[in-house]
Amino acid sequence: MELEVQLNPLPGFPALEGAHELAWSYLLDAIFADAYHAGVRRLQVVLPHPDLREGVELRSRLTPPSGDNTALALLAPAPLGKAARTYTLEFGLLAPASLRRTQPVRPGKEPEQRLYIYTLRSKLAGLGMRLPSPAASDRAWRRVRQGFASPQPTPSFYRLLIWGSA
Repeated sequence: MELEVQLNPLPGFPALEGAHELAWSYLLDAIFADAYHAGVRRLQVVLPHPDLREGVELRSRLTPPSGDNTALALLAPAPLGKAARTYTLEFGLLAPASLRRTQPVRPGKEPEQRLYIYTLRSKLAGLGMRLPSPAASDRAWRRVRQGFASPQPTPSFYRLLIWGSA
């Protein structure tokens, strides 16, 4: 897939480790999978952190173009452009107030899909991962993975919205 990357750093953006690293894997995988199925040849991405560039470039090399469409992934504030698919990122209730104040881009009335990532359920289950019992820690890790992302509205840190062409 052809790729164009722009960096627009967000102040207060969390370090890409632990749950946030996993969350960005979910986010980027969802974007590239949807782009492939939507017939995207060229993806323009605006990133909020330079450490995300490598993951985006890797997914671009691994995802073949599947049509002639252009998609736009606004994962940091940037002007809206014309595209067959648009992916926008919003920050939910679990994000710091400084990130929640970031103005969301809304290219239409309703997105086609939503994905809530790093949910309250997974955050609470993560507390059990620190238990001294290996069996309890394993069960907690399984619950974290099961509830980490949801298409249903739920309190979360990240919200990925997928929009079709207007």
